[in-house]
Amino acid sequence: MRASFLIYIIAIAIVPAARVAAQINYPETDSLTFRLYSEKRWKELCRLDRHIDKDSLDYYYLNLRLGIACYERGKWNAAKSNFRAA
Repeated sequence: MRASFLIYIIAIAIVPAARVAAQINYPETDSLTFRLYSEKRWKELCRLDRHIDKDSLDYYYLNLRLGIACYERGKWNAAKSNFRAA
């Protein structure tokens, strides 16, 4: 499980955002964002906000977690848009 998380983070850093976003699905995203949220790893969670395609993957808890992460990092505009989407 931990190895798959590391591979996922490496893929985000190497592969362009559009290709990564196309490969993300609901169970993986929900599990990853919940884990990062529970561990209060705001930086990684806030970084995911830029890589997730909101047209194909958009649900309440995703937007809520991303909003809280962006708020904790001081990214007020990103937090505001995620809270409104939630």
